[in-house]
Amino acid sequence: ALISSSEVVYNAGKNGNGITVNIGANVEVIPQYLFYVSSSSWGPKITNIVVGATTLPSLVGIILHNTNNCPIYVPDAKVSEYQAASGWSDYSSRIQSINTYLATFTDFTWSGTAISGYSGSGGKVVIPYGTTSISAIAFKDLTDVTEVVIPESVTSIGYRAFYYCTGLRKLTVSGGVTSLTSDLCIGCTNLERVIINEGVQSIGQFAFQDCTSLTSVVLPNSLTTINSAVFYGCTGLEEIDLPENLTTLNYRAFYQCSGLRSITIPSGITSIGGDLFNGCTSLESVTILGEVTSIGGYAFAYCSSLTEITIPSSVTSIGSSAFYSCTHLATVVVDSGTIAALSSSDSSLKSNATTVYVKDTITSVGTYITNSFTLQGTSDKAGYNKYVKNA
Repeated sequence: ALISSSEVVYNAGKNGNGITVNIGANVEVIPQYLFYVSSSSWGPKITNIVVGATTLPSLVGIILHNTNNCPIYVPDAKVSEYQAASGWSDYSSRIQSINTYLATFTDFTWSGTAISGYSGSGGKVVIPYGTTSISAIAFKDLTDVTEVVIPESVTSIGYRAFYYCTGLRKLTVSGGVTSLTSDLCIGCTNLERVIINEGVQSIGQFAFQDCTSLTSVVLPNSLTTINSAVFYGCTGLEEIDLPENLTTLNYRAFYQCSGLRSITIPSGITSIGGDLFNGCTSLESVTILGEVTSIGGYAFAYCSSLTEITIPSSVTSIGSSAFYSCTHLATVVVDSGTIAALSSSDSSLKSNATTVYVKDTITSVGTYITNSFTLQGTSDKAGYNKYVKNA
């Protein structure tokens, strides 16, 4: 992509000193005058230019002038190629390995462009642009780091990178990472806010387990998979918007999220996994969109605040004890002909129900319902036949 028109960025370096410019890995064209400063009296403005692209962007005309000969840092394996390339060769003496730039950030332990450790003073930690990976357990057990911002140049984060960082309150992940690793932030008990940007496609199992202070999670539309137990025990999480492109919600993803009050399951989900919302004792509202065909065993067990559930027409199976100990589940709405026609099924669905509504287009109602409920002559729900529990 073209960064910007030259009219917009002409004299970009005029208003400030000590600027580091980061050029993303997907940039294809850099326009004329992007870093041009037309008067040397405006002094040194841009001190570093960091280019993340391994495929060399095209240069259109002059891009640097009066910038105090600032270095241009490029991927280590591409230094010679940049120095020899058309346009770039005009600045060959300035072009250096990005490893040299990263080494100036002495709070980090480096292995090339990978961070393997941190020894700084804590607080807010901004990972330098140009970093490509954060190694396993790089920040493990560090209690003085309160915020981490991960740039788009990072493409991988290792297992348990922020394990038991009990001082961590905010984490921002840019979209260079397509998959968040397992156990990423287990035990970060003060983590309050997580922002995951576009580009991330999956979150590994147990990633935020026992982050008991977590109240705000921003998920990108690019996310398709939330793996097992990702938010296990996140007792402070009251609400979360699941993205519309999500297709997989695995086992125990929200297990014992006792503060969760409502959830909308997006249309791409076809199976509600076992134990998915087990122990969500504050869950009051569940909206199931799309074509869910199965509800797994204990999926809503111990959801003691749930008062009503609608079984969509697409559902063909309900697992064992899916609604076990849903002590206030008084109303069950059945849109599924398959479930309505059963002679037996998971009794927990109706064990506490006083009223069952069955879509009036369903012609076959099995003994699963009729053995315990009596059809009423009238219904207070339009389009449904009403069954009331026998005395």
